[in-house]
Amino acid sequence: MLGTFGRWLGIGKAIVPVAYSNTPTPLPESPFPVSLSNPAEITVNVSITQNAPVLQPEIYPTYTPYPTYTPYPTYTSYPVQATATPTPIYNLSLGIPDPGITAWQDVKVKVSYYWPPLCEGITKDDPYSVNCDWIIQPDGTYLPDIAHVSTGHSWLGYEGKWIACPVEWPIGSLVKVDGYVFRCSDRGGAIVKDTDGAYWIDLLYPRFPDGWYWGRLFDAQVWIIDN
Repeated sequence: MLGTFGRWLGIGKAIVPVAYSNTPTPLPESPFPVSLSNPAEITVNVSITQNAPVLQPEIYPTYTPYPTYTPYPTYTSYPVQATATPTPIYNLSLGIPDPGITAWQDVKVKVSYYWPPLCEGITKDDPYSVNCDWIIQPDGTYLPDIAHVSTGHSWLGYEGKWIACPVEWPIGSLVKVDGYVFRCSDRGGAIVKDTDGAYWIDLLYPRFPDGWYWGRLFDAQVWIIDN
């Protein structure tokens, strides 16, 4: 057949010829949607609506705000610690230089000793209370004065050089006993002239010197200061 080609297809046992046409089938005409007489009048009658993408808002992470810190407290500066009073270094040498006096008077003395630091922290009824002077407080109590002798002078530096003397010998008088010269610088309630005529003297010293003991009798000399 002219203008056709045949193809044989086998369906079962029957052979059916299939014919194809190579002549295009014209499409039905449709009016152009715009006027072509004036290009300026070309309009698009079909509106195209383009949906804009909906933008999702960016979600930023929620941060915990920085905490409000309490300002550093103002610290009170450390108080200046009081420097501990150093333990005094005592001069335990005995006597003062011999002044070369010739007007000595011979006397007999009995010796004892006292040491004011022994009074620290004790009361007046303590046996060691004889070692120091006592200050009467407004409330009638007594406070030991461990730093001064009865004249009000500090004894530090004069240990082994000062003695308490009986009232018959003025302050400043000198006593020579056992080869040492001592200065009368203090008084004492028991430092008196004894019934046997001997005078008690009390050496400001932490212990008895070698060979001394309480109440030992010495032949001594005294120089009475002329006030």
